Amino acid sequence: MIVGSARDRTVLGKTVPKAVRKASEQRFRPILLTSLAFGLSVAAAGAAGLSPASRQAS
Repeated sequence: MIVGSARDRTVLGKTVPKAVRKASEQRFRPILLTSLAFGLSVAAAGAAGLSPASRQAS
């Protein structure tokens, strides 16, 4: 996503370093929040006992 956004900016006339920096600033928050949400959901599933070992038949 960052590469695509930076490429679009270079087509519009920005220099590569400026385009990459601006694209990184723009995409950082959504990527960070997605990663955080995934990590918390995995932790919550583990705490709730939803691991593969708990689903095995006794």
